Amino acid sequence: MKTKLVRQVRAFLEKIKSIKRPKQLKLLNFTMPNLRIAKNIGIKTKLISAFLLLSIVPLIIVGSFSYFSAKNTVEKK
Repeated sequence: MKTKLVRQVRAFLEKIKSIKRPKQLKLLNFTMPNLRIAKNIGIKTKLISAFLLLSIVPLIIVGSFSYFSAKNTVEKK
């Protein structure tokens, strides 16, 4: 029983190895040519950039909402 399972697993792994996979997807290479530049950037810079992007968007939304709310309040008085 155990040897049959081992043979099936080995056969499955051989099938996986025989599948030809492209080394590089042309679609990714075409749509994201600046990916190579991102490899040269350190993790510190990537984290700071991500933090800034993720914090600036909500700040703009909240700021816009409060600005227009205050503008409407002033106009009503």
